Amino acid sequence: MEDADPELSVAAVHNWLGLVPEERWWLYTMTNAATGHAVNGRNKGWRKAVRFALTENPVMEGVLRNRKAEFELSLMSGKM
Repeated sequence: MEDADPELSVAAVHNWLGLVPEERWWLYTMTNAATGHAVNGRNKGWRKAVRFALTENPVMEGVLRNRKAEFELSLMSGKM
């Protein structure tokens, strides 16, 4: 997470894992399409919005447990 406080990285990862794969892919695609340049796109538009969304809005632990269980089931069934 560019320009974010490193101490917020755990919250960002938890929030990222709280999203379903389709939401993650949509966020990645929108962010990359709008500001895909590595240097000139820093800290603006979608990239800035995603940083705030992932670092300042904690996801509940129950959601994380459910996502982990769904992920493990998809691995076991071969669906990824």
